[in-house]
Amino acid sequence: MEDIMKMRREEILALNPDSITRLLTGEELFHIAKVLGALWQYDYRAADEGRYGLHAELKSGKHSDGFFVSRILLAEPNILEIIANQLAIIARAETTSYGVPLPDCIVGIPTGATTLGEKLAEILGVLMWSGLSRHGIWDNQMERVC
Repeated sequence: MEDIMKMRREEILALNPDSITRLLTGEELFHIAKVLGALWQYDYRAADEGRYGLHAELKSGKHSDGFFVSRILLAEPNILEIIANQLAIIARAETTSYGVPLPDCIVGIPTGATTLGEKLAEILGVLMWSGLSRHGIWDNQMERVC
């Protein structure tokens, strides 16, 4: 696999998820997100250069100097699979090191991670739960399914 940090958009979109067998570094994940337009960061140099430095106001009303847009990051099937594989690597390592089994069920929130949850569940070979009602309330059937 080539150096992810040197990849342009076309190369990232052409990445084969099966070619990434190790945990990516934070820098590599940030690079992928930034190249795909899924990472926004405050420009701290803007004020020094006499420009306005924009910041984000989150839904909570709080302000942030950076954020990921998961819908953009996970929109491409190969990137979705790469991110799910990364989570699977972490889940397997953590469950092994702590001597606990993998989860029986994965839950992907409907506001941005349902497809990620589905892909992770598929990779881990476990059930996927999507039991939120249309009002965002947990369906009480979860205990019977997972």
